[in-house]
Amino acid sequence: MELSDKISQVSCGYQSMCAVTEKGEAFVWGLEQPKPRFRSIGTTEPQKTETGNAPVKVSLENVVMASCAGEYITFVNREGKVFVMGDTNVRGINNSQAKTKNDIVELPLRHIVKVSSGINFSMALDDEGKVYVWGSNGNGQLGDGGLKNSYEPILVESLQF
Repeated sequence: MELSDKISQVSCGYQSMCAVTEKGEAFVWGLEQPKPRFRSIGTTEPQKTETGNAPVKVSLENVVMASCAGEYITFVNREGKVFVMGDTNVRGINNSQAKTKNDIVELPLRHIVKVSSGINFSMALDDEGKVYVWGSNGNGQLGDGGLKNSYEPILVESLQF
């Protein structure tokens, strides 16, 4: 792996890591146990490494930030679009959108400036200050007053002013 620019942002999750360059390239690694998951994730061709313990370039462009969670990563690009990749069972999106952990799925969000991910849930902040959440909600993590999971981003109404 060869970097073409300086690293501008990093994120650590329970079993995953990500680094983003100033030019908008993203590199992921981790999730070695029980088997490598990120060795070719988000790439168009299989990687030569047999383990997930070396950074691998993701096939997204213009990435400005990433947030690692337990077994998935959420990305934001310069256009304010949100993408997720990793374990389809825990990233809090409709599993039918991704067939494998290598698939990158775009979420129906626009104008996003920041994201943050927990083990099975994520949140996004748009350029108007609106907060969106999705994923597991068994402990009320989504802040919607209920305990029902959401597989699509929902607006947190109580945070609207």
